[in-house]
Amino acid sequence: MKNGIKANKLSFLLHYQYAEHEEENAHALEVRTTLESLINNIGQEYEKMNKMAEFMKMQIDLEAEADTNMPSEGQENEQQVKLIRQKDRQARKELIDQQHQARIDNIGNDATNAWIALMHSTRRMEGIKAARQIFAKARKSKPLSHHIFIASAMMEFHCNDDKAIASKVFELGLKSYHDKVDYVLRYLNFLIQINDEPSMSSSKRMS
Repeated sequence: MKNGIKANKLSFLLHYQYAEHEEENAHALEVRTTLESLINNIGQEYEKMNKMAEFMKMQIDLEAEADTNMPSEGQENEQQVKLIRQKDRQARKELIDQQHQARIDNIGNDATNAWIALMHSTRRMEGIKAARQIFAKARKSKPLSHHIFIASAMMEFHCNDDKAIASKVFELGLKSYHDKVDYVLRYLNFLIQINDEPSMSSSKRMS
């Protein structure tokens, strides 16, 4: 299976299967190494996406520079053509940004899933304190989605029976993801579950 992982560095199936196998054999270090490798591979893919988007927009900027430096006879027709080209370039850059953001959202979800898998496996094998360290590391990484905060809060609530820490995790995530409807709803549902009315009112105001 290791050879398969080397050949398919972004395969969740192979990484998860191997990590599960190693967890069953109580090989905590191998589990951590396997999942961290997947996370690093996703991070490298994320950097490639950013560089590609930057390169594509740079090419458009070079077109604009060439257009500006092109000798002009000042004819109205020519100016209109230049204006059309300028609008076209702007539209192309906006499309690049839109497509890039969609890709970043997707790869952010992928990276977050890997972090969550690592956090849960670490809790099972090394305990809650070690899992918290994984969460602390994850929330500083990129790309990432709000689901890491939900997973951490639910881990604290269900596995550690600590609603106070779970609430703090949700509050921490709310600072960055108050515009994410799914996140706010999950937080509100949690507050309803623990019957925390003051925090419910506060989270509604923030959203």
